[in-house]
Parts: sequence; structure tokens; C-alpha cells
Amino acid sequence: MKKIKSGFLEKNSEYIRRLNNYILKNNNDKIESFVFSEIQKLKDFLERTSEEIDLLFFEENPENYNEIVSICGLYNIKMICFAENINEVGKNNLESGDEKNLKVVDKFTDVDQLLEDIYYDICDEEYTLNIDKSSINTSKIIGVYSLANSQFQLPFSLFAAESISENDISNDRVLLLDMQENSGLKLFLNPNNQNSNKMGLEDLLVMTETGTISSKRLTSCKSSLGKIDIINPPKDSSVIADMTFEMWKNMINILSKELKYKYIIINFGTRCINFYDVLKECKKIYILKDESLISNNRLSDFYQESNLNEYEIVEEISLIQPKNKLLDISKIVEAWKWSEFGDSIRKRLVI
Repeated sequence: MKKIKSGFLEKNSEYIRRLNNYILKNNNDKIESFVFSEIQKLKDFLERTSEEIDLLFFEENPENYNEIVSICGLYNIKMICFAENINEVGKNNLESGDEKNLKVVDKFTDVDQLLEDIYYDICDEEYTLNIDKSSINTSKIIGVYSLANSQFQLPFSLFAAESISENDISNDRVLLLDMQENSGLKLFLNPNNQNSNKMGLEDLLVMTETGTISSKRLTSCKSSLGKIDIINPPKDSSVIADMTFEMWKNMINILSKELKYKYIIINFGTRCINFYDVLKECKKIYILKDESLISNNRLSDFYQESNLNEYEIVEEISLIQPKNKLLDISKIVEAWKWSEFGDSIRKRLVI
């Protein structure tokens, strides 16, 4: 994976020093750091070495601002300026968009999302995938499926993803893949119907089938919630029904090997072709149930049709439903998080 060579102009800036330390700790797989106490040090560095700097981070209203813009323009270096209040930056000679390659952002912006956008903007490249169909993927695939009250599948999947991301000491990101029709994910991610043109599952499948992937297109297929990445839902859910077992395996190989996800949570629906074969690829399957006669009958049918009782990968979860079933997804997750039910689930999750 290519790294962005980034300069940090940290003269009299505690914020930039802390930003550099944070990136070194959390994003050193994507960003190579160079620290400069002043702009002249950056200029000397570029003149005496063959190194290139892709990006310069600095704080608003630095000394020698015109020199910074001049040097960055000469060496085609993109600039990220952090400001207390973007609306007032114009008073300090830094109006967003007025200078080429300059982006002004709020100091309280989501740094992880900013870095991801920057990374794929600078490092966008197309490359051919080398999918070894005989090899085993390196991710732990965790499936979620409900035999009753399927409206709680997505909240449970999000709860599981969030719990694993918080407990994983290696700081790896967790991926959530939604294959349940009408799960509510589209509304959850996009309540105001914004960014409706973002890519999603169908675009990921196209890249899988063609064998050619673009970094920029790939990141457009995902949304992020903290340490959880979510593949955006398809615009037409029929693509789930059209997905063959071979397509599914190739996609999982890309997600686990090319993108190096350690954990992939899959919220399952029954429209997937070869549904039971797909389930058998999971490290663990959590079956959500209640004590109703319908749920027990469906559980019996599930084992009979899938033969999954032979694999010892199924774990039954007696669902504790919130008293208010009209709660939105985030409130259901939050309610479980602080309950005995949530504590018991965290202890049972595969880590």
C-alpha cells in the first residue's frame, strides 16, 4: 500500500504536534511523517534531497503564509490548514478554495475520515486483483440471521461490530456487510437522503467481476462509523439475489486480503443464492430467536435444511427486545449497550 509523504509544520502549534503523534499511532500504514519546525526547513529539505512531500499540515495564520503557499505551489504540495472557525479564516488571509491545492478544515473535524478522503484522493490508482480462489480468507466472518423479528438483525449486527471494534487491541477496523433486504441501513446511513449517488454493494461486485479495482471507487463504496466501515447498501436489492456463491467468495477475498479487514460482520437475508453454502463460510453464526412457537419451528427447519448443527458454528441468541419497539436503530444499539443483555453478548462474541 502506497504511503502519503506528509509534512507537519509545527512551529508554535501544539495542535499539529498532537496531530502528528495521533497519525503515527493510528495511521502509519498510510502516512509517512516529516516534521518541520518552520517553512525554511521544508524548503531546505526539498532542495537537498530527492524526497517528495505530497501534503503539508499546518495551523491557521502561520508566519510566512505567502512563502508557504509559494513553496507548496512550486513543488505541487497539497495543503491542509486547520482552523478554529472556518467562517473567520478569511480574516487571516486563508479563504477556503482561494489558493490552489489548499483545503481549510475545522480543528474539530473527524480526522480519520479526513485522512481517508485525502489518502484516496492522492493515492487513487487502478490495479488488477490477484484472487487466489484456492486460498482461505484471513478474516473472521461473523454472520447474523434472525428467525423472528428480523427488524432487530441490523441493530444486533451494528452492536456486534461496535463491541468487537472496542475490544480489539490491535486497532483493526471492522467491516459490516448488509445482505438483508429492507434492513433499514439505507435510511440509517442517509436519513436526509443526501449523498444518494454514492457507490455501494453493486459497484463493489462490478469491480470484483472485472478484476480491476480503483482505490477512489472502493472508498466511495463505504461509509464509516468510528472504527466500523459499512459497505453502502445497493440501490436495487435484487443484486443480492443475483449474487452467486462464486461472486460472494471473490468479494470476501477482496475485503479480507486486499483491504485487510480482520473482522467482517454479515447481516444475512434469505435472498442470497446458495444461502446455506455462504453460511458455512462463517467463523460463527449468531441466530436470533424468541420463545414463540413460530421461532422454534423455524429453528428446527433451519437446522434440517442447512445441516449446520454438524459444524458447531451456530450460536443461538434469545433476543431481548426493547420495550419501545419503535425506537430507531441507534437508540436500540444504545439501549443494549448499557443492559445485562449487552454485557452477556459481549462475552460471547468471537474475538
